[in-house]
Amino acid sequence: MENTLALLEKPMKTILLLTIAIAAGITTAQAQSPTPGERLSDLESRISQFNSAKEKFAVGLAQLPPTLGEIGCGAYPVKSDEEAIAAFQREIAALEAPKSAPNLSQDEAARLAVQKDAVSKLSPGIDCSSLR
Repeated sequence: MENTLALLEKPMKTILLLTIAIAAGITTAQAQSPTPGERLSDLESRISQFNSAKEKFAVGLAQLPPTLGEIGCGAYPVKSDEEAIAAFQREIAALEAPKSAPNLSQDEAARLAVQKDAVSKLSPGIDCSSLR
C-alpha cells in the first residue's frame, strides 16, 4: 500500500501544479484582455488596412491590360470582403454593448461612430466597370 501511495504522490503533485498553472494562466489572460479603447484602436487599424488593400488591388487591376484586369477583377475574393465587413460589424456591436460602451471616453465614442459610418459604406468586391 505504501508503494502505491508513493507511486501516486508524484503524479498527484504534477496534476496539482498543472491545475495551479492553468488557473494562473486563465487569470493572467483575463487580466490582459484588451480594453474597449484598445479594441477600438485595433478596429480602426484593421478597417484602414482593409481599405488600403482594396485600393491597391484596384490600382493594380487598372494598370493591367483590360482583358487581364477583368479576369483579375472576376477572381477578387468577394467572400473574404463579406467576412471582413461582418467581423467589423460584430466588433462595433460588441463595443456598443452595455458592457463596453460605458468604458469608452467621449473621444473614443466619437471615433467609434466614425468607424461605424465607414463600415456602413463598405461593400464587398471591387467596382470593375472602369476596367472595360
